[in-house]
Amino acid sequence: MPFNRPSLSDLRTQARASFAGRLQGADATLRRSAITVSADTMAGLVNGEYGYLDWMSQQLFPDTAESDYLDRWARIFGLTREAPTAASGNVLIQGTAGTPLPLNTLLQTTDGSVQVETIAAATLGNGATSVPAVATSTGAAANLAANAALTLVVAVANVQPNAAVDGNGFSGGADEESDASLRARVLLRIRKPPQGGDATDYQAWAALVNGVTRTWVFPRNRGPGTVDVTFVMDGRANILPLPADIANVQAAINANRPVTADSEVFALTGVPMNLAIANLMPNTASVQAAIEAALADLVGTFATPGAATIGPGVSASAPGGTLFLEQIESAIAGAAGVQTFDLTAPIADVTVPQGSITVLGTISFA
Repeated sequence: MPFNRPSLSDLRTQARASFAGRLQGADATLRRSAITVSADTMAGLVNGEYGYLDWMSQQLFPDTAESDYLDRWARIFGLTREAPTAASGNVLIQGTAGTPLPLNTLLQTTDGSVQVETIAAATLGNGATSVPAVATSTGAAANLAANAALTLVVAVANVQPNAAVDGNGFSGGADEESDASLRARVLLRIRKPPQGGDATDYQAWAALVNGVTRTWVFPRNRGPGTVDVTFVMDGRANILPLPADIANVQAAINANRPVTADSEVFALTGVPMNLAIANLMPNTASVQAAIEAALADLVGTFATPGAATIGPGVSASAPGGTLFLEQIESAIAGAAGVQTFDLTAPIADVTVPQGSITVLGTISFA
């Protein structure tokens, strides 16, 4: 039988009644009487105790524990919260051929929000010279796009002030692991304990890399003895992994997989899902924004790779690679402020081939 926590009002009533029952002739209904003040004070203190016990009860279980206690739950199972990491890549710098570029040369984005520094001395050649660099602070914000513009923070003689990220972009930057991500790993460890290399183990090993969110396992993907893995990084604008991310996950799996297993980590191909919505009421900017957010959440929660059989969102009733039309319509209908609409595209379930995943494309409103 569940315990019903008494409200503050109930506690005040109980305390006043207790005083009145023990002190004959005492009137606990008088607003300024010492008995009323004492009773209400005690009720407030007891209510605080109830609140603490209520909060403490949440920390007893990993599915409701807050950060500090969730960390402790994780340590019990040999897990730790993934630390933030710094992004790295290569920058393209131009200047007079033969000019030495000092180690730790600072560059920043045009808005100054991200700074990177070179991690190797270089001598400029003809045209753009590629120099390895790393972000000066950790976090996903430093995962710069390919060809992003940079400028020197401090001028260097014979070096052009304008530079750029190379065609591979900056990758590897990640924020500290969120409570939601750590909680999911703890619950997965509890519900699916290690089995010496089953599909769930591969999911857990891939998730050891910071920034990895959803993972899928393809047993026997290339024949007997093969176990292939793919994943996405939902914390980024582009959720599809970069080559450096693939290498990091491959290394994590190689360090844990059975020696007889042939495991290959691969990147998914994003297939944009374009939508056309007609007769939207009310057709306002705020409602459109709510729909876009709802669809982004749908794709980020339920989109799965084509042919996936093991991983989040995959079940017998929801096969890999399929977003049902009903799911799309329900997401739009559930957006804040939507009264009515007609979805004119897509007009059928959205499916993607093996090795591909649905990503949100353009949304047009008519």
